[in-house]
Order: sequence, then C-alpha cells, then structure tokens
Amino acid sequence: MDLPPQQRRSCRPWPSPPPPDSPPAPGRYVTDRAGVLDAARSDALNARLAAFDRDISNQVVVWVDKSLPPGQDVETFARQAFNAWGIGRKDKNNGVLGCESIGACGTRTSVRCWVVGV
Repeated sequence: MDLPPQQRRSCRPWPSPPPPDSPPAPGRYVTDRAGVLDAARSDALNARLAAFDRDISNQVVVWVDKSLPPGQDVETFARQAFNAWGIGRKDKNNGVLGCESIGACGTRTSVRCWVVGV
C-alpha cells in the first residue's frame, strides 16, 4: 500500500504531518492490533482488499486496536489517520478507512471515506 507521493490523496494543498499520537501509516490494508482476527482471516481479507485496490483502484483500509491515543475518540482518530495516511488515490479521491476501537468501554467504530465518481 506504499503509494508514491503523487498518488496519495490529500484534502489540503500541502501534506499534513501525522497527529502527534497517531500510529505510523500501516503497511497492510488490514491492521489488527487487538487480536480480533486470526492470522488466516487477516491475511485473506488483506489479499481481497489488495486485489480491490489493484483491480478497481479504490483503497479500503481496516484498522482495529485495543485503545486509542489518550484524549481521542474513534471519530477524531479516524479523521486524523485518514488524512495523515493519505488513503485513496490523489487523482480519484477514492479511499475508505474503517476504524474500530475495542476497549474497556465496549466497541466503537468509525468509517471515514472520500469516494468520488464510483
């Protein structure tokens, strides 16, 4: 999923630095830091999303974690991560990020997307 800078989407005319507490951009389409998916399922979903990106050029990224950075809710985290990670093609604005936080307060999910012309 490492795209050349000219193909990464950005809402701003300049690249934005990642938020101070956001994790680095994932190297896979599926990142499960909470251990919800077993390795086989994670790999299979990652392969399907990679094929979706390759065949249709829409990028879908799934992020599951046990907790969020202190002081952030899942919606804020998803918005900041979506912009910082540059999900979607710059020329098509066609990215989707699904974030799920599984913490002591239950499960919270947020989906951020920017899909145009699909």
